[in-house]
Amino acid sequence: MKIKIEKGASMITLENNRRVEVGQNSLFSFDRSDQMRLLKGTVDFRFPPTAELSFKAEGLTVIKYGSLQASKNPAPVSPNREDTIGSISVHPNGSVTVKSIQGSLSIVNQEHVVLAALSSKDTVTIPSVTAKSSPKVMVAQAGGTKSP
Repeated sequence: MKIKIEKGASMITLENNRRVEVGQNSLFSFDRSDQMRLLKGTVDFRFPPTAELSFKAEGLTVIKYGSLQASKNPAPVSPNREDTIGSISVHPNGSVTVKSIQGSLSIVNQEHVVLAALSSKDTVTIPSVTAKSSPKVMVAQAGGTKSP
C-alpha cells in the first residue's frame, strides 16, 4: 500500500503503539508490516522500546541500533526504556538525511555495511551517490566457444 501526501500531513498509528507522521509532498509505502519505505519527502517516527524499526529510503535501511554483547555467562540485559524518535528525509537530489532525536539508529546499505550509527540528537546526510541503490550486474558465460 502506498500513501501519497500532497498538502498537509498524515499521522499513522500502527500496532505496538508505533507512530509515523508522513510530511507534505511525500510518498510512503509498507513493504511488510514491519518494514516501511520512504520514496519521497519526510517521515517522523516514534517507536516504543519493544517495537522493531525498519525504514528503507533509496538504497539505505534505517534500523534501531541495539548493542551487542558477548559473555561466557549470559545475564539478562535490561533494554533501553526510551522511545526511539527521529525523522528521515529523501531530498530531490537523492540524498537522505536521518535525524535521531532520541535513541540510537543505524544506517546500512544494501550489502548490510553500516554507514553511520547515530546517538540521540545526531543527524547525518548521506549523499545521493552513496544513498542510491545501484543495480547489481552479474555476467556469466555458459559453454565454451570454438575458435575459427
